[in-house]
Parts: sequence; C-alpha cells; structure tokens
Amino acid sequence: VSNCLPVLELAQRASFPTDYDLNKNRCVGIGVCLERQLSGDHVIISVLERGGGSEAGLKPGFIINAVEFNPVKGMASTDVRDLISGLPDTAVLLTIQKIELSGVTIEHVEVFRRPGKRDVNPVPKSLKNPLNLHNSLTSLIERFRAVTKLLPRQNKENAFSGPATCRTSVNVDETQKPLVPNDYKSSNPKFDKKQIAEADAIRINEVQKGIDRIRAQAATASSELDSVIDDIIQR
Repeated sequence: VSNCLPVLELAQRASFPTDYDLNKNRCVGIGVCLERQLSGDHVIISVLERGGGSEAGLKPGFIINAVEFNPVKGMASTDVRDLISGLPDTAVLLTIQKIELSGVTIEHVEVFRRPGKRDVNPVPKSLKNPLNLHNSLTSLIERFRAVTKLLPRQNKENAFSGPATCRTSVNVDETQKPLVPNDYKSSNPKFDKKQIAEADAIRINEVQKGIDRIRAQAATASSELDSVIDDIIQR
C-alpha cells in the first residue's frame, strides 16, 4: 500500500494530456494494411509503395508479433494501429514473424513511419468541382438509357420487328445524344422476313456501337471519380 500514489495525484496524471494526445492529428502509419486473424495474429495483407514498410522490406504474409517488444497477439486492430502510429519519420521497432519454405523466422525490424502513396492519375479540372462531376454522370446515365430504348422489340410470334416501323440505322452525334433515325419509314412497304431481319441487324449494330461508346465514356468517368476520391482522401 505504501508504494501506491495518492488518489489525487493519480487523477491529475490521468487528466494530463500525453504526447500522443497532443500530436495524434499529426500521427502517421508505416504504409501497411493489417488484418486480424481468428487466431489473434495480425497479418500484413498489403504494403504501399514508397512507405516505411516497403522501405523496411515488409511483405504481405508477414505477421507482426510485437511492437516495441509489446506482444500484440489477440489485441484489437485499432489498438495495434495506435501502437504503430507516430510522428512522421520517427522509427518504430516491430517483431516480425516470417513463414517461408525454409521455415519460420523471427526478426526485429526498425520501420520509419511513412504512410506511402498510391499512384493516382491527375484529376481533370472540369471534375474537381463535385457539382460538375455529378452533372456529367447524370447526363451520361440519361443518354445511356435513351439509347437502350432504341433496341428493337422482337415480335413474340416470328421474332421479327413489325414492317410498319422498320428502321435501318440510328445516328449518335458527338455528344452521344441519340437522334431520330434518319431513314424512318412511316409507310407500310411489303418487306419480306429476310429484308426485315437485315434491317434489324443493321439497326442493332448501330445502336450497339452507340452503347459501346457510352460505356467507354462511363468507364472514363468512373476512373476520374476514383481519382477524385483518392485525391480527397490523401488531403
């Protein structure tokens, strides 16, 4: 009992901010992603390029047994992250377990706290404004739906489109807005089934080309959206 500190002094120490509390907003990791296994082990599943972990030679599959000689097996992932995190360019000592063909080895590795970076393509200026990005994607979706509506409706009996509305081609302008077919025939010519099938094939081919172009543009927009998200995260 004589070795115990007074209750008041303990309360004062508990309320006094630590170095971690003062600098936690500046703390960074070592550029690795950990996953807690059912066994309680914390396994590295990915390593970011140009991060402290990559520079120290850490690789996916390595197990972190201890941080600064403090065993971490069975700890919560967030607690292990807090132990590893610290001020940029400071070092942390990790005890690493490697499982290789030659056997299991244990190493102590000094790792500098550098979070690493992902390779991100430059974000187009037109998409840095979230409103512009939203309008672009909304317009793209509307155009895609409009083009898909031009696909032929097959006749349930003979699988051919009705001869009264035979369309042989569909134009799509440079902005991908579907136009009215340029050779729409409102009359009712006597087409045989072969002519109708050929006309439908041409129509399907033209519409498919327009859809492919819109899908390609959608993929580009999706890639640009990912770039915007990564750019926001890294900020």
